[in-house]
Amino acid sequence: MPGSMALKVLTAAYVTHAHADHFFGLGPVLEGFPYARLVTHADVVRPAAEQADPEALARWHSFFPGQIADHPVTPTALLGDELQVEGQSLKCLLVGQSDVEQSTVVHVPELDAVVAGDVAYNRVHMWLAGSDPKARAAWIESLNAIERLRPETVIAGHKDPDAPDDVAARVLDESRQYIRDFDEIVEVSDSAQEIVAKMLARPGQPVHTDVRRRLPTAPGVTT
Repeated sequence: MPGSMALKVLTAAYVTHAHADHFFGLGPVLEGFPYARLVTHADVVRPAAEQADPEALARWHSFFPGQIADHPVTPTALLGDELQVEGQSLKCLLVGQSDVEQSTVVHVPELDAVVAGDVAYNRVHMWLAGSDPKARAAWIESLNAIERLRPETVIAGHKDPDAPDDVAARVLDESRQYIRDFDEIVEVSDSAQEIVAKMLARPGQPVHTDVRRRLPTAPGVTT
């Protein structure tokens, strides 16, 4: 690796929430860094482990055939709520609901940044399948919790490569507005197809509009 990167040693990989697409691929990374730990918040350990149960694993294999290990790695509990990186304390904070319950974010005070996992999205359609009004309201509260940290930068767990920036104010505002728009559209729609059509008609719609085609078994939405 060029320059100073050759001197870096990976000590930990942190999982923000229990969605397997965020950690099932870490096996080869951890093999390359045998002293690194795969960790998460204590409240996320159990639901993350459940992602590797036979039924759940079969579902993930159907989504990504040939791309997932038969025995994927899952995280263990982080001791405390901080990670130490090059002398800096990174705060691992449980904020609650996102596209899954028990979601966390990582606050990097030195950089005025928050690594938001799936709490914030950046110009990508948000995963609201299976949600209900209570969960969607709780998700907005999780976004508000990030805002109270007063970051300048928010790194979203899902991002359009062509998104203009990672500016916290825009990312948080757009994520909240997406959920509010979805709530309003669900209330006046009679079918999933109608919801999709109306969401796609929103000005400045995000990328990745073919989720239903890619994931035909995705759960429905509750009004």
